[in-house]
Order: sequence, then structure tokens, then C-alpha cells
Amino acid sequence: MSKKTENLELHTWESSDYVLHEEFNENFETIDTTVQEVKDSVNDLQSDLGEIQGKLADSTNKIVTLKRGHNKVTTNQATNVTFDQIRGRTLINLLGREGNCEEESKFSVQIGQVASSFQSNKENDFNGKYGIKVYFDLADQYPASSYYGIPTQHIISGRNYLFASVIKDGSSSITGTVAVRKSGGYHKLSNKNNSASFILDYVTFTADGTENNVGIHFKIDSNNQWVAFDSLRLYEISDEEKTYIDSLTLEEATSYITVAYSYVDSVQSIQCPYIIRHGKNMIPPFHAWELSNDMMIHEDYSATLNATASSTFSYSPKIPIVPEENYTLSMDKVEGQLIYQLWDDQDDLVMESEVIGEVTFSPPPNAVSLSLKLGITSFETPEMYVFENPMLSIGSKVMKFEPKNDDLVFFNTSLCSSMDNEKADTITERENKLYKTTWFEKKELDGSMNWQLHEEGSGYKIVKLLNFAINKSIDMSNLVLISYNGQIVENEDFILENGSLHIKIMNSDSGWSDITPNPYDIKRYFNGWKYNDGELDQSVLNEDEKVDKGTAVLYKSFQYTPYTIVYQLQQSIEEEIEGQVGLSLFEGENQLTFGEGLIVKETVTPKYFNSKYWINGAFEDSEGLSYKTKKILDVYENGNEKASWSRVFHEDVDIKHYGDEQAIIETGNFNKNAQYSVTYFVADSLSTKVQHIDMLYDTNLNMVVRELVQDIADQKQQLAQVNHSLSEKYLRNEGNQYKEGKLYIRHEGDGLELFHHDTNGYAGIQLHSKGNENSDYGYIRYYDEAKNFAEGLYDLQEGLANGADVKEEGLLVIGSENDPHSVFGPDHLVLRSGARFIFDVNTMVYDSTDNILAEFRYNGDVKAYMDNNGEIIINDNKVLHEGNIRVSDDGKLQYKYNNEWYSMSGTKS
Repeated sequence: MSKKTENLELHTWESSDYVLHEEFNENFETIDTTVQEVKDSVNDLQSDLGEIQGKLADSTNKIVTLKRGHNKVTTNQATNVTFDQIRGRTLINLLGREGNCEEESKFSVQIGQVASSFQSNKENDFNGKYGIKVYFDLADQYPASSYYGIPTQHIISGRNYLFASVIKDGSSSITGTVAVRKSGGYHKLSNKNNSASFILDYVTFTADGTENNVGIHFKIDSNNQWVAFDSLRLYEISDEEKTYIDSLTLEEATSYITVAYSYVDSVQSIQCPYIIRHGKNMIPPFHAWELSNDMMIHEDYSATLNATASSTFSYSPKIPIVPEENYTLSMDKVEGQLIYQLWDDQDDLVMESEVIGEVTFSPPPNAVSLSLKLGITSFETPEMYVFENPMLSIGSKVMKFEPKNDDLVFFNTSLCSSMDNEKADTITERENKLYKTTWFEKKELDGSMNWQLHEEGSGYKIVKLLNFAINKSIDMSNLVLISYNGQIVENEDFILENGSLHIKIMNSDSGWSDITPNPYDIKRYFNGWKYNDGELDQSVLNEDEKVDKGTAVLYKSFQYTPYTIVYQLQQSIEEEIEGQVGLSLFEGENQLTFGEGLIVKETVTPKYFNSKYWINGAFEDSEGLSYKTKKILDVYENGNEKASWSRVFHEDVDIKHYGDEQAIIETGNFNKNAQYSVTYFVADSLSTKVQHIDMLYDTNLNMVVRELVQDIADQKQQLAQVNHSLSEKYLRNEGNQYKEGKLYIRHEGDGLELFHHDTNGYAGIQLHSKGNENSDYGYIRYYDEAKNFAEGLYDLQEGLANGADVKEEGLLVIGSENDPHSVFGPDHLVLRSGARFIFDVNTMVYDSTDNILAEFRYNGDVKAYMDNNGEIIINDNKVLHEGNIRVSDDGKLQYKYNNEWYSMSGTKS
């Protein structure tokens, strides 16, 4: 009887055994099969080796173009991304701000049937807060037509223009279309589809010189009909651009104009562009949701609903999506209901569906965002429902849960262009740094500048701004001046001559009919005030708003936007700018958003009012954000997201000045000793839209590894430079020598300086005035190591008898070499080692003749102290050292705070 081998189980025989043919043949079959399997394995290995060699070969770059909005990019491996040049774009809406449809009174032209009502309407807004709704009740007079428009004086014969608006119709029995009124008829587009939702309507035309207003034409076929419209815009365009737009289909042209010629208020450029690579999980943690009163959060993605009523739901923020792409939604634990909702671009609900287990779905073409609902519909007895770890990812694959972790690239600047877009500011990325090539500058002209009267004429005055173009080489062919009302100032009404800017001001606008204005009258005008009766000035925007002359020369009228000038330099300037680079892609499917108007972590000082603290609040002494808000995204406390701030819409009267939203926190949740910053989107009308950008990434592993190694080396070098810089700025104790170093705080003077010495363990603060001019007003406050504020504020007084030699704890006296009250130089406040202090400084520089030479303010809450080892601590962090910095697995620089690791954007790792 045969035996078998251990591995292949071949038959073997002793010399005395009979050899069976079946066993002999079975041996050969086994050997043959095994040999073939080995060959197949070798082939597979060779294929794998070929693929690996391909990935390790020379660089294989791929370019992908991101359009504005949401995009999907699929890669074969994780990789870093660089971007091509971003170009600026400036749009001049020749209607100024009058096309925003916030006030129906701007429409003064009416031809044909009179509307039953013509008024601004909240429910029909597209940009800003209002649209206009026009209602017709014509009895037996239909069919009929009507036209309402805005007069314009900026249309020049022989030039090309684009006029557009968004319009929606109440029914098929009425249609609104854009129209440009001229002698003997209209320029208008007649093939707009009737639509119950806002759609763009437009017309291009070459002017013949008889055009006098632009507006909406209504065709009414029955009673009780309405049309709503918003966002009127009139742009001059080139011959080539008109030819291109005219060559497009209606659908193609609508899509192109929506982005390339979006509505802007007056003159706007691209403001703060950004790119977001959304995390594998696109759902934010529960603290960012709108929670029901019965929902309790345990961790970022763990919450319990203590149900006491039916139809109790919590809602996520809206999440951007790419229409017609696959998304997969799952949740580790759902003891109630999980429902997703899809929304269109006008925030109308497209559909909603409950999720049982997990689901893959493809949003329809009109869906642009998604939100989630967690809760219960029906209720019988009180019960606890647990919800844990929701996960939404692009693609058809169910992903293992992980927290939301977006990658953000942002560019903290504006990007302008010439009107014909031939020249433009640009941003480029080199060696992980951002550089801006600047061709254009934009400046506000207000009452703080050196104005004088130049000439008087019949019904007008010509004023001049001295030394406006000093050390500037300006291309006079691209010079645009915008009045406070958003209208373009005609070329014949201003001129730049011998370094001074001359502007013609009508007496009817300034109130100077019976006076010869002095420099302070002119300053008041450029702060938004009109001469009234010699005692009080009134706002150029609101005759009921009046102030005394002292106030008018220092402060702007409420909701007033100063004159603005945009000019082109003859030679460009390149400089490094603030922002963040370092975008990466996952292996597989990625969702990216390219857009504009994102302000990241703007430093703010919340203001106390009515038992709460406010950011961008609308009340006296409140400091608004740098731009009007569309949406406040996050509020940060010492660089970390603070969930307990709520977002509240402004009242209608305040929106023009502050934007849509403000943030509020209860006093009990506010940390007076912290630094605060806020990330938000600016109002749509304040930025031209980006159009597209090319991104470059490597598709082979060799280059990805090389780039990662180089990035780590660069980051280590940058860290060493940071440590060296910080050690220079915050300086350790060295014997009995004073070492001075400036904090990251600046104002118009020489600055606020922090210094210390180790013999007695004292720390000092020293405030310098601008140019050693008189500086006698302000205050500083501090709190001790127990975080108790000292009682009251310590005035920056006119000086003490003993001058700078007085070192009194809690008191800072301002002086300078030229200050008649103190000839001993700047004084300083002395603090004990270990004491913590907070700065809240407000200083003013005076001219002895008129008390209005200049004003500068420093207002910042910067928490700092010196520990018992003499090291300076900023916001509870020591000077950075290698123990607080690391490079993550995907090559990102991270820092440690309170024993937790964070990305440089502040997101917890």
C-alpha cells in the first residue's frame, strides 16, 4: 500500500509494493496543478512588481480643474496638492447699490399698467435681506404690460453692456423679463422661461446713446398675478465678451453669467478665496447642531434624547453635496429615527427620507446641500434614545466612523483686476508659502485724511486730498472713484494731479451753498455728514440723524460707506501674504469646495450688553466685524472652538451695517481672560465670485514619499526658525539686564512692549505713543494670579510729579520725550512674577491746536504672564518647543494644547 508525501501528498511505494496506474496518474496531475499555481503566482507577483515600479517611477503629475462650488476628485493614493495661480477679478455694477432691491423707492420709472403693489419683500430675497414683489389686480384690463426701472446715466454710446436680474413668476399667466428702456423702445430678452423659482434673465446690447433706465418688463394675462425680482446688475463688457455670451445657448449663458457676472454692490473684487477638502466624514459634531431641549450631548458624536413629546428632532447644519454623485450614510447606533433632507440653492426642500441601517443615494440635479434630523415622530411614554457616530461620506462604500476632519487652504487677501481683466492681482504658492503679485490698490477716503478746499464754483466746491499719490506710480488709465452711495463718479468730476486728488462736490449734497468750507467741514463730509445749521451736522443718508461738529469730525455716520478709489500701479509689487497652504487628498473619492468670502479666525473683542457678551452686535460702542456677515461659522476661545455661542439674525435696520448674523453667549459661559476669534462668510454682494482653479498632484508613490520627507524637513526648519524668533521676542532672564521684546500686538505707535528682569522677579509693560507726540488719554487694566480683576480701571493720567521713576503696581502713566506733562520718557506698569495680566488699552494722540491731529486705538485681550522660572507664557502656552510640535502620519504640522493634539487650523486630531 502506498504512502503520501507531506506537502503535495504524492504517492510513494516500497520496493515490494504494487504500483497502481491510478495513483501514478494522480501524482502527475497533482504536480501539474501545483506547477501551474506557481506559474500563476509568479505572474501575479510580476504584475504587482510592475505596478509598484510604476508607482516608484519618475513623477507623473495630474491636473484637475476645480470649478466654483462643490467638486469630486478621485485619486489612486493619498497625496499632497499644489495649486496654480489664482487671478483677481473686479466687477463694477454701474447701478451702484441701487440694484440690491432692499428699497423699492429706487425704482422711479413706471410705464404702462400701474401695479396694485410694488414693495420690498423678505420672502422673495435672493441677495441681502429683501427682494421686490410686484402685484397686479387689473379687473377686466388684461392682457396688459408694465415696466418699472432705475434711471442710469452711465451708459455710453458705442459701448457694450450686460444687464441681468433674477426673476420668478407667480403663475403661467404673468412673466417678468429684464429690459433696458431707450428712445423708441427697449433692449430686452424675450425668450425667458416662466418659472416659479428664481432664474437669471439677461440682455446684452451695444448702446446707441438713448438708453436712460434699466428695469423689469411685466406681461400680464390675467388678474391677481405677481412677479418677484432681485439683484439687478449692469456691467460694461468688451466686444469679445459680448460675442462669446451671444454665442451661448440660454442655459449655457445663464450658467456662465451666474458666476462670471454675479451681483455685487458697487465695485467689488474677489475677497478671501478658499479651498476645503472635506473629511471622510462630512457630519459636524453634535455641539454644532440645532438641538432639541431634550437632547443631551455626552461626547462630540454621542447624545441621548430624553423623549417627553412627539415630533422631537435635532437638526444638523446644512452640508454641501455634489448633485448626482453617490453618498453613503450610516450610524453606529440609532435608537430613534435618522432622516436626511436634500435642499436646493434657494433653501427649498427637495426631498427627505428615513434611513434604516445604512443607505447609498444619489442627490438629484437641483440638490446642493443635505441636512440630518435625529429624534422621534411618535411618542407614548417617556423613553431614552441613544444616537452615536453618524457617518456621511462621498462614494458607495460604507466607511468606518471617524470624526469630521476637513483640510482648509485659505488666502487672506483681496484680488483685483482691470475692468477689461487684462491685468490682475495673482496668488502663487512656492515652497509652502503664499505670494501675492499686486497690481491694484483700493482705499477708502474718509475724514481722517488731509483734506483742503481747492476751488469754489457755481453750485459746487472742488476739494483736494494732499499727498495722495506720494511715492506711488499710478497708471492713470485705470482709476475709478466710487461715491458713498455706490455710484461711479464721472471722470470729469475728479482728477489726480501733482500728487493730489481733486474731487468735485455738489453743494446740494454737502450743504455748503452758503459757506466756504474749512478743512474740518470737509473732513465731516467725508465721514458722512452734511452741513446743516452751523451747530449740528446731519447724515447724508438720513436727515433725522444729527450730531455735533466735534463728533462729526471724528466718527462716521451710521451705515455710511466712505468714498472709495481703486487704482492700478505701473509696476507690480510681490509680497508674502497671510493664509494657509498644505492641502491633501485621500486615496479614493474626495469632495472639495472652491469659493470666496471666507474670513478665518478674525480676532475680536466681545462686548458686554444686556447681561450677555456679543460679537458683531448692533448697539452703541459695539465693534462690528471687518465685513458684513452672511454666516458666522465658528467662534474660538484661545484658538479652540467654543460651542456655547449662539448665532442670531440682526434686525432689518442693522443688516446694512453689520450683515445678517451676530454671535451671543451668556455671561456664565464667557471667559473674560481668553482671546476670541471668529470665522465667517462675508455677504455675497461684497465679493466677486471665483470661477475656477487648476490643482496639481502626483499619481506616483515615489514623488509622494519624496514630498512628504521634504515637507517634514521644511517643517522642522520652520519650527527651528519659530523657536529662534520667539526666543528673541520673548527673551529669557539674563542677569540683571533688561531684555525688551514686542508681543504679536501692533498699533500705529511704536507699540506695546513687554520686558522683565530676574533679580527681583518683576515684569514690566511699556506703551509708546506715535512719533513721541503727546499721548495723555487711555487706560489699562489687569488681574492677578487668582484671576480676580483689580477694582476699576487705571487711568493713563497726564503724568506724576516724579515722572518715569514711579513704578507703582496697577498704575501706568503715559508720557513721551516731548510730553510737557512728563519729561522722563514712557512710564511702565510693574507686575510681580507669576501675576497674570490682561491688556485693554485705548489711547489718543492730540494736536495742541485743535485736538484732532490723529486718533489711534489698540484694543486687544492678550493674556500673558511670567512664570516663576522667568519664562513668558502666552495664552497658557510656553514658548514653542519640539515637545509641543509634531508631524502627523499624513505629513501635517500639529501642536499640543492641554495634552491634546491639534492641526494648525485648530481642529483636534
